[in-house]
Amino acid sequence: MLLAPYAKREAGLSEHLSGIVANPMNQPYASKVAVFGTAGFTWNDRAYDPGKNWRSAMAYLAGGDREATEALLVFGDLEHMAPTFGATPWQPQTPELARRVGRFWTAWGQGERTSSVESLRTYAQAVERAPATIRGGAVEKGFTADAAPWLDATELWGTAMVRMLDALAARQAGDKETSDRLLAESDEPQRQARAVRTDPPRNSWGPVQPKVGDGVLDTFLFQAGLRLQLWDSAGGTENLALKGTASASSVEQGLDRLAPRHVNDGSMGTRWASGYSDEEWVQVELAAPAKVAAVTVAWERACATEYAVQTSTDGVTWKTVSTQRPRECGNDVVRLAGDEAVSHVRVQGVDRKTTWGYSVHELGIFGTSVS
Repeated sequence: MLLAPYAKREAGLSEHLSGIVANPMNQPYASKVAVFGTAGFTWNDRAYDPGKNWRSAMAYLAGGDREATEALLVFGDLEHMAPTFGATPWQPQTPELARRVGRFWTAWGQGERTSSVESLRTYAQAVERAPATIRGGAVEKGFTADAAPWLDATELWGTAMVRMLDALAARQAGDKETSDRLLAESDEPQRQARAVRTDPPRNSWGPVQPKVGDGVLDTFLFQAGLRLQLWDSAGGTENLALKGTASASSVEQGLDRLAPRHVNDGSMGTRWASGYSDEEWVQVELAAPAKVAAVTVAWERACATEYAVQTSTDGVTWKTVSTQRPRECGNDVVRLAGDEAVSHVRVQGVDRKTTWGYSVHELGIFGTSVS
């Protein structure tokens, strides 16, 4: 759902154009944010301020109610990313939350753990409460109807974030039992949020999962969960794949831009793609043996309906440590026991979702080096 400010347009365009065509979403009331910005820019492009216009658009939807306006701004930040063409996002994804999460991890790394948790928890509560405030009566009913599945998912993601921060606080205080319970309480709303679907009749693509701060909020929860699971392990949350060497069974049409090295280059704008058969695989040889706690697979649209995560101590003999059957193409998090040092990690295809091969943007490997 595109609720970002109408931005990235150059002042002075009116001297060169007769008009601007706007292409808002299928959801008419939710599209008012983009329409409001288009109108403001075309009225006076030299004086146009995207941030000011964005707040005014939310206040308009909220009928001037201050609390509802702030809730809409929090929600809009989570629905900020615009359609992207190329490797660089046109609009930054959930910039306010990303800024706060970045500040959290910096403070956490500097040992300021209690204050960092308290600060981010306040914003997490704002995320959790925003849907109820938006549905409280001040905001246009058409907007709440258009955004209903996204609001449902936002409340669940917000609850998961609050519980995760509480789990970090409890573990920092030395209460592992409470921390473990809260971690489980965070995992459940995450599962529920991923199960939410929207299938309005205006959509031509069928049921889809409403995205909420994807790539930021879910990444924070994953990283925080890993820190809890690997609390006593040094370097346990480092992405070991970035220092490894990737190889694969094949490359689609031999194209260099789809070569296996792109699967661990740290960029979601690149990808590896295989030949057109079910048995294809991609693997990473680690820079040093490690006990692997989790593997992440960021699929492109050509994903697997079934695949196996395999490990090896020599790159020759392989052991299947997890079999996955994802419902859709997305970002999979596969948690492993991490009880044995391995040198290689492989994603082995079993069954393809499409007639194409497999395509993976990024393969992440998280654990603790034993070298």
